[in-house]
Amino acid sequence: MNFILNCLIDTGAVISMMPGEFGESLGLEINKGEQFIISGIDNVAMPSYIHEVEFNINRVQCKIEVAFSYNFKFPYGLLGRKDFFDLFKLHFYQKDNYFELEDY
Repeated sequence: MNFILNCLIDTGAVISMMPGEFGESLGLEINKGEQFIISGIDNVAMPSYIHEVEFNINRVQCKIEVAFSYNFKFPYGLLGRKDFFDLFKLHFYQKDNYFELEDY
């Protein structure tokens, strides 16, 4: 079964983050993950739970830690620096409004 969640690459995020409800749809028992408290730019503490997730990007098999939170109400997932940035070289072309992922 395929599950899709559009994600943004967040160079300011230490760890990737996704809604708890999406983690449930993957079959994860969210509250059984390692508890992790995240505070974003609004400085509000958000309890989350870390799980290892596998997925594909451009036919590259990825395995990263993701913090899932029921308080995370952003319409996209966030791909943070931990793990995800170790898998790809990122090239940002701000002036031209696009980026490229290059696998190692």
